[in-house]
Order: sequence, then structure tokens, then C-alpha cells
Amino acid sequence: MLKPETKEIAKKYIRRLIIKLGVSLANPGYQRDKIVPLNDITLSDDIEIDRTIEKIIQAPELPLEDNITVLGRKKKKQDIVLMLDRSFSMKGIKTVLSAITASAISLHFKGNVSVLFFNDKSKFIKKRNQKMVLDSIVDKILDLDVEGGTNIRKALEMGLQEISSSDKKRGLLLTDGNWTVGANPLSVAQKYDKLDVICFPPANSEKSKLLALKGNGTLEYVEREEDIFRAILSCLRLN
Repeated sequence: MLKPETKEIAKKYIRRLIIKLGVSLANPGYQRDKIVPLNDITLSDDIEIDRTIEKIIQAPELPLEDNITVLGRKKKKQDIVLMLDRSFSMKGIKTVLSAITASAISLHFKGNVSVLFFNDKSKFIKKRNQKMVLDSIVDKILDLDVEGGTNIRKALEMGLQEISSSDKKRGLLLTDGNWTVGANPLSVAQKYDKLDVICFPPANSEKSKLLALKGNGTLEYVEREEDIFRAILSCLRLN
């Protein structure tokens, strides 16, 4: 747990970085909307020429408005679970970096975010669709103690259960990658559609690579504070 004065400094630092991240996430490469053809011309004025012509040729007897196809945005509903390692090896600045990541993920995915922390055990800070303001999430993370071992398998199992009804099961794991408690987590990692891993020193690089590989995700290694910005953007980029 951070001291009160340190916590306030951390929160100011987090807010500055989140503003910077927000600008970057507005880039089309990070947008979560999908462009789709629509038959309701009241929803868009962007006409899909090829499909409209095809429909007119196939059914010229129909009124023109019935043959027009437009292009519009359809919201992609994605759920994500953020899993934060709070074992003893994750002390210090890693607490602040975890809070920064949680803030960015929460802003990007809106209400469809679950946040849990883990050491020997796992516990939710925020469950999916639970209403919680961003400051409360940050406060809870900054108030967490670092203690115990690292049971990654249990965290992955809890995260997977939380998003079991989602079309795409996506997770983001922040850890030093070295599981010290519980069974091997790799078989659970591969049940995710996409499991990204952000790891911190002293990270076990081989174990971290295996987690990301099994989870069909990306691996980002954060050695310096400024690296977290790049790591978050890399994990959020839509491929």
C-alpha cells in the first residue's frame, strides 16, 4: 500500500498519462466500431455504391429507397478481464503502472471490463458491468498490499469464468511471469481467444512468452516507466 502523499502524486501522474493515452486511442487503429452495410437509409448518408447498384439490377421494380445500402458503424461488444499480479515481487512503481493500465483499459472498453488482482489467491476489484468510477478503481489498486506468491493459473481461471458468456474471451495479464504457487497455467491460457501479457522485471521471459503464445496474444516487456505507454497501445491495437 502506498503512503497517502505518494498516492496523491501517483494519481496526478496517472491522470496526465491517461490524457495522453486517450489522444492515441482515438486513432482509427484503436477504434472498436465496425463498418457494416445497412439497409436503413436513415442511419447513414454514406451510400455503398456497388451493393446498391447490384440490388437495383436484381430488383428494379422496388422503390429506390428499398434498394439503397448505406455504410454505418456497429459497436463491437468486447469484454476483457484485467489480471494484476500483486505478489511480493510486484512492489514499488509496478503498483502505479498497474493503475495506469487499469485506467486505460477501463476507458477503452467502457463498462465491459473486469479487474482482479492475485497473489496466492485471486479477488475481483471490479466485475463486468459493475458500475465503478475510474478514480475508485485507481484508489483500490493503489491501496493494495503486495504479498505472497504468484498463482497465475487461479487468476486465469477466475478471469475466464467471468467472461465465459462473451463472444470473444480476452484477457490482459500484468505480472513478472513467474508462477510460484498452483499448477501450470498454460492449459488455461490457451482457452482465451486473446491473452496479452505485460511483464515487469525480474520477469521470467520464457514463461511470459509461453503465456502469450498459448493465449494467442502479444508480449510486452516493461523495463522503464515510459515503456508502459507503448505496451498498453500495443496490446489494444486491433489486428
